[in-house]
Amino acid sequence: MTVKYRLSGSTLGLLAVAVALSACTSPDDPSNEAQPDDLQLLVSNEERDGSFGPQALFEGTLVVSEEDCVLAEGTDGTTYNIEFPVGAAQDPEDASIIKLEIADLVIGEDVALGGGYSAAGNNDAALATMPESCRQPETFHLYTTE
Repeated sequence: MTVKYRLSGSTLGLLAVAVALSACTSPDDPSNEAQPDDLQLLVSNEERDGSFGPQALFEGTLVVSEEDCVLAEGTDGTTYNIEFPVGAAQDPEDASIIKLEIADLVIGEDVALGGGYSAAGNNDAALATMPESCRQPETFHLYTTE
């Protein structure tokens, strides 16, 4: 049995627009990926208002691991735990946004953050809240956004 379809001019026009728009975004762009609604965030128990703190600079991208943990990938390719200030949470309207009191950060976009680095042994209590498979040798403690 053969089924034939006829597409009207307006249907073909809409199809052409849809194909053109889909070509505008890269499928490999992490900001295009739907994020789970329950990402694992490493959140400090310290209040940080963004006005002072360690001044080490992190430049890179927020990424999501296979275990749904938010990590920081530096421009040199090194992956770090990222410890967010108290109150950090996923935006309920857009799961790719991490809401902080001082700014909103978007997973997959480049960031420049101020804070400090520590080796895993210096923050074992905080890391205990993260799945072991997510833990990295170093943690970046976010204090300010650039």
